[in-house]
Amino acid sequence: MRSFHILKHASRRPCRAAPVAAARWLSSATSSAPMPRASAASLPVGSGSFFLSNRLFDRSRCLDFLVFTGGRAARATSTATSPTIDEATSQQQQVRHDDQSLEQLPPHRRRQLRKQQQQQKAQGDGEETPLPPDASSLLTTQAAAQPASSLRRTLSTFLSLSKPRLTVLVVLTAMVPYALYPVPEMLAPATTETTSLSPLTLLFLTTGTALCSASANALNMLYEPDTDSRMTRTRNRPLVRRLLPTRSAALFAVVAGVVGAGALYFGVNPTVSFLGVANIVLYAGVYTPLKRVTALNTWFPHFMALSWPIRDEYRAAGLRMLAWTDPARNARVALRYSLVFAPLCVALCAAGVTEWSFAATSLPVNVWLAREALRFWRHGGHAGSARGLFWASVWHLPAVLILAMLQKRDLWSRAWRGLFGDAADEEGLWEEQELEEMAGMTAERVKEAAKALELPPRR
Repeated sequence: MRSFHILKHASRRPCRAAPVAAARWLSSATSSAPMPRASAASLPVGSGSFFLSNRLFDRSRCLDFLVFTGGRAARATSTATSPTIDEATSQQQQVRHDDQSLEQLPPHRRRQLRKQQQQQKAQGDGEETPLPPDASSLLTTQAAAQPASSLRRTLSTFLSLSKPRLTVLVVLTAMVPYALYPVPEMLAPATTETTSLSPLTLLFLTTGTALCSASANALNMLYEPDTDSRMTRTRNRPLVRRLLPTRSAALFAVVAGVVGAGALYFGVNPTVSFLGVANIVLYAGVYTPLKRVTALNTWFPHFMALSWPIRDEYRAAGLRMLAWTDPARNARVALRYSLVFAPLCVALCAAGVTEWSFAATSLPVNVWLAREALRFWRHGGHAGSARGLFWASVWHLPAVLILAMLQKRDLWSRAWRGLFGDAADEEGLWEEQELEEMAGMTAERVKEAAKALELPPRR
């Protein structure tokens, strides 16, 4: 009844008659901390906040003084008795607000924000930021989610055995020398005695190289499933997850190696076939067993950065890597081999394989790799330097190879002459030179035959 009389008495008073002190308190409260909007269902009916938040009526400040002063004591009592509940509620509301804010962002922004949060959390805990999973792990996860007898599961499992990203890089390193071969244009096999100048040969080269790489990678997984199961980077591989029998994996490795070597032998030449078989032997028969014996198993800057965040796992698995046997040398080796790429690019220009513009266009990529390797050496792998070198090494080699192909010597000048009609004059000049060479060879053969028959030469 007392509340009813107060409400009745306040309704008779005009809004402008509110005490000055109460108006000041209300204005300072509303200006410093805006009231959050709440739904009517989430508030008790008996409280004044319910009436103020009702969407059906315009908000009036006539009853603000009464509502806030009347409910201030009750709120103070509830806050004093249950501070833990209020804190938990505010934390839940903050988390809910953050989730809603994330949902409003575009997908790529959400991924970037989550990555930044993970990096900040790892740095706050004093841990290294984990590297993203490789393609084999992603394919294994997809294969495990499929039915046991499905074709998609089988194909994903065998593709995971081949380490597709590494295989693509190996195929790219085989295609680039083929494209940089110093010949005027791609010729059909009938027009030349060299069998490595046709698009069909390029198909055999890429297919054979991919199969040889898949065979080597499958044999690598067959050799070390026990060590793979002990490391976060490799414990999701298909043989560790037992997605296929060991016999099937061995059969896949043998068939891929035989078919790949055969494609290189009959489609390219025996030398390239020998190199393909040598790649299988070196990777599966030399590099893989050496990881248990010596740290001299690999010298690539990419692997130096990759092995650093999980160096303790390599140690626990019994694999000798420079990342834990000699961390200082690990950083020096990465820096040393990163600095070699710039002179190599200049050497390609000096040898006449590429244009001199290649030395300039490849310089930013080489500087990027050298900079990240220098940071890796200075910080000893800490402060995010290992992750920076990892990504620089991932993108460096494809970028340099593609730039070399795009700046092959005389590539664009021949394309220009072909588009604007100068190719016919050049072909006529080549024909005249070939005729002169053939005439000279014929005259020499006639002289040799005349000497053999002891006849006077014709004049």
